[in-house]
Amino acid sequence: MTEIAKKQVAAMEIAVDIHITGNRISDTGRNAIIVRQAFAPIIESNTVTHASARHHGNAIFTRSTRDAVIRGNEVSFTGTEPSGENAAFDADIDSLHTVIEYNWSHDNQGGLFSLCNNPNEDINLTDGTVVRFNVSENDGVRAFGFSGRVTHSIIYNNTVLIGPGHKEAIVEARPFSQSKPRYADGATFFNNVVIILGEASYDFAEATHMQFDSNCFVGSVNNGFSETRAIAIPRDVLPNISAAKSWNGLSAYKEAARICGPSSHREPDDVGKDFTGAKLRGIAFRGAFEP
Repeated sequence: MTEIAKKQVAAMEIAVDIHITGNRISDTGRNAIIVRQAFAPIIESNTVTHASARHHGNAIFTRSTRDAVIRGNEVSFTGTEPSGENAAFDADIDSLHTVIEYNWSHDNQGGLFSLCNNPNEDINLTDGTVVRFNVSENDGVRAFGFSGRVTHSIIYNNTVLIGPGHKEAIVEARPFSQSKPRYADGATFFNNVVIILGEASYDFAEATHMQFDSNCFVGSVNNGFSETRAIAIPRDVLPNISAAKSWNGLSAYKEAARICGPSSHREPDDVGKDFTGAKLRGIAFRGAFEP
């Protein structure tokens, strides 16, 4: 951890033993679940729909929090307009080592996540976010979003569907403040599967130290961005794939993992299961589902 992060954590009055689970939340004016100044909170197995119905905001997010786990939630239809945040999940200002995993995000205007940091105070730090084994379906203007100088993010083994008629940035990085612009610095993307039946692009020209390795694309990216060891597959290979109507329906993405084939980039050792909860067999693969 950096010295800034250590000082920041030491200065917090931190709440512990927070566990938010099994809730159904619908039609909120802005955000749905917010955790502030907490140590290792767990937010899991919640269903959130139509959050931020009257003002932009992310459905589930942390602020000034360390080691949060956001897991196994279904979030859909966040936001009413494509402008603003409006993502399913967000490690927001001063969030350290947040893990966002095994979630189902669909039809959110601002995407699976919009990681955020406010540049107006130099001590602010959003660092070490891990986003893994999630499914994003038809998520608005972006799948993976960064707002401000978010550092050392790791995004791997997620499955993204951009369906027919949808136009989406796979990765977007923008400043939190136009008066003091800062951009994402140090994000690694590997073993993700992106199924493009609509239109997809990249929009992170000002971001720095962005690394891509061993991702798989079914379909093509508009602006021709090239990645290290990427796998490209014609989109007609998966002619019957469509957005799921239930958690069980998501298992159809196993076929995409099979077609994309094994990866040479292994998952970290702390990962024990795929999106379905099945124990991993020790092979490196792409997407949220072991084939």
